[in-house]
Amino acid sequence: LHAAARRVTRTPLTVPQAGSAVRPSWDDLPGHVRDAVVEACGAEVVSAYSQGGGFTSGFASRLLLDDGRRLFVKAATDELHPFARPSYEREAAVVRGLPDAVPAPRVLWTRDLGHWFVSAFEDVDARHPVRPWDSAELARVLDVCSLMARELTPVPESMPEPSPLSSWEYELSFWRRRRDGEASALAVPLPDHWAAWTGELADLEDGWTARCSGSTGLHFDVRDDNLLIRPDGEVLVVDWNHLTLGAAWLDVASLLPSAWGDGLDANALWAAHPLSRGVDPRGLDGFLAALGGLFVERSADEPMPRSPYLRDHQTWWRDATMGWLGSRLGW
Repeated sequence: LHAAARRVTRTPLTVPQAGSAVRPSWDDLPGHVRDAVVEACGAEVVSAYSQGGGFTSGFASRLLLDDGRRLFVKAATDELHPFARPSYEREAAVVRGLPDAVPAPRVLWTRDLGHWFVSAFEDVDARHPVRPWDSAELARVLDVCSLMARELTPVPESMPEPSPLSSWEYELSFWRRRRDGEASALAVPLPDHWAAWTGELADLEDGWTARCSGSTGLHFDVRDDNLLIRPDGEVLVVDWNHLTLGAAWLDVASLLPSAWGDGLDANALWAAHPLSRGVDPRGLDGFLAALGGLFVERSADEPMPRSPYLRDHQTWWRDATMGWLGSRLGW
């Protein structure tokens, strides 16, 4: 990890960690939703501090109650937040079943109100990791990836069934679809140096799910805005809505493009991590090709007013993921 602390200058991530989402406030919620929260808490809400991080448009606020308690509440409706609603439900179900050793704020209660779903979590004194990555904080996050892999292999019976890797097959197939002439994939503009590698990238992407299979329950979205650091340095992992079954090393592989993008040596970090032992390089490269293709395609989509920084975020991750892959392939 010390070797990987050597830093070079790359394009910094400029998406604000605490201001990337446009969310409803407490006062924006329908009266019956606010009433349900007050009833579940057994106390009145004194103040609500909306959380601006993330890329969904659901309600997410830290609430202070009149008895002094604090909690973190999320709410979404299938009418206005068709993506957030099932994500919040899935997250709550996964977190309820997490082993005690997995560091994550716990679910306090949930309420299904018909069109609305509400979940309440422990409110924790914590912040997002520093970006560009601080090498010591990143090392602690990578240690937590090892802990999660250990605790979630096999997936405990207390947890809901993980999604199979095959459920990501279409989203992570951009290079194959482009090679095979799919119109929507061909419409995505590419710089010449990536376009020239379409065939090789498609070949790498072929069979990535088979090469990345395994028996570990994966967070599958480990990045700085889904991580919290307590004052004592403990790392917490949040937003567990993508629980997926696969190889134990995939959470490390999906995190390290951000290290490469921040100027750290992702190859040295990968080689130093215990979960990389014995991994077929083609397995890692195939996953990076598939992940990079996802960001290539998503970053070219139309802007989303309710998530004004989403395309910027995806563009940065596109360049970071493809940059790390390119360093491995000798571009």
